[in-house]
Amino acid sequence: LFPYHPGATYKPVDAPKENLRALHGLLGFDRSVIVQATCHGTENAATLDAIATSNGRWRGVAIVDEDFSERDFETLHEGGIRGIRFSFARHLSGPP
Repeated sequence: LFPYHPGATYKPVDAPKENLRALHGLLGFDRSVIVQATCHGTENAATLDAIATSNGRWRGVAIVDEDFSERDFETLHEGGIRGIRFSFARHLSGPP
């Protein structure tokens, strides 16, 4: 449903939002912050989709780049994003 970024070196197993919701129910969590995975790059659709189905209980942290416009940031905020993830080091699965 949400494909990985073509250059992704990190490709985790599928982790549907329904599994997260079930885990939160088991643990008794009411609220959560979802951090965008690097495997999706700056395509934040998976995070935004999960937030949209959370009945206001989840917020998110997005990955952006220099091409994001003011409107893009507004759209992220409207979708429940409240923070930006910065990566200053290469991913550990690749060469230094």
